Amino acid sequence: FLPKGMRYENAHGAPTVSLLVCGVIYSIIVMIFKDFEEVAKADVTLYTGKVSMELMSFLVLRWREPELHRPFRVPGGWPVAIVFACLPLMCIGANLTFQIADGDFWKVLGIPLCMMATGPLIYPFIVRYRASHPQQIVTHDDALPPEPAANETPLT
Repeated sequence: FLPKGMRYENAHGAPTVSLLVCGVIYSIIVMIFKDFEEVAKADVTLYTGKVSMELMSFLVLRWREPELHRPFRVPGGWPVAIVFACLPLMCIGANLTFQIADGDFWKVLGIPLCMMATGPLIYPFIVRYRASHPQQIVTHDDALPPEPAANETPLT
């Protein structure tokens, strides 16, 4: 999914341009933060944002698409699904609350939220690029278990 210029490889097979661009981006990130603790706090916040979205999508998909084929199903119905999703979300909320109570609002939420805000800003450019440069997407459907036959009852 990279632009053609980013796919260039040197004689040893290393993606030279991609490595240089990543190096510049990481250098900018290092200059934004004052020490490693700030980088770690921002990273934890970004990661918990991702995990929160995964857990919420788990609940939304279970509600909107209950019969959707999945590689596995969480047994126990809604009560277990809610417990599985809410316990980690409560831990995430407690962590953020304690970090903010220590006076680290800007480090814990400010900078990561600014970083997250760049996603919606660049999304239209990514969509336009992908529309003008269609590629064959390779999927690995063989990694998923086969869909149950019509006469089989799937695990719920």
